[in-house]
Amino acid sequence: MSDEIKGRQKKAATDTAIKKRSNSQQLVKKQLKKTKETGEKPTQQAAVLYTSLSLRT
Repeated sequence: MSDEIKGRQKKAATDTAIKKRSNSQQLVKKQLKKTKETGEKPTQQAAVLYTSLSLRT
C-alpha cells in the first residue's frame, strides 16, 4: 500500500476512536445526571445497565 493510503486509514481510525470515546463519555454523563436527579446511588452497575457499555469502558 502506498504511504498516502496508510496515512488516510490511520487518520480515519483515530477520528473514529475519538468519536466513540466522546459518545461513551456523553452516555455516562447523562446516566450520572439522571441518577443524581432520582436520588439513587451512582454505581458502576447502574451505569452499565443504562448505557449498554461494558464495565471496562
